[in-house]
Amino acid sequence: MLGVELARKSAGLLGIPRIGTASFPSLTITIGFCGCKGVGVRSGGDATVTRGGRTLSVVAVAILLAILILQSLQGSTGFSRRLAPAYTTHAPILIASDADFTPANGVVGGTGTPGDPFVIAGWEIDTSTANAIDVRNTRANFVLRNISAVKSDPGAPSNYAVYLANVTDAQAEYVNTAD
Repeated sequence: MLGVELARKSAGLLGIPRIGTASFPSLTITIGFCGCKGVGVRSGGDATVTRGGRTLSVVAVAILLAILILQSLQGSTGFSRRLAPAYTTHAPILIASDADFTPANGVVGGTGTPGDPFVIAGWEIDTSTANAIDVRNTRANFVLRNISAVKSDPGAPSNYAVYLANVTDAQAEYVNTAD
């Protein structure tokens, strides 16, 4: 608990802004020193060690260690946890030509050019009856982003999350599949 408390208190001293509140896992930091000659520990609440005229601050070391440990625990404490994208249910998408890049086929933006590709994003699509996204015979630029392909019927035949045939300039980013 010493390291966590020191890290909490030192955040303000080091100019680290506090964002909201967070719960920390129980953390204990033990710092030991050898019983070498010439090393004396001061008492009376002063947490420093004197060695050959140089002072090493135990508090500074504890704060540094606590900060390093807390940074390594970031994922488990939730500081930088990525939020899962919100998906909207959509029927399987079949695009057989450039003319099929429409909102009805899941397009949420773009014009199909290299600088502004069509965007198909944010959909959860059931693959129990067909490929989730099937694109064929196109020349337009497009991006598939944040797509979740699920199979609601385990007995159904297997289909692809993404099937591309005779397409150019396609990108897929964060396409997740689940059975």
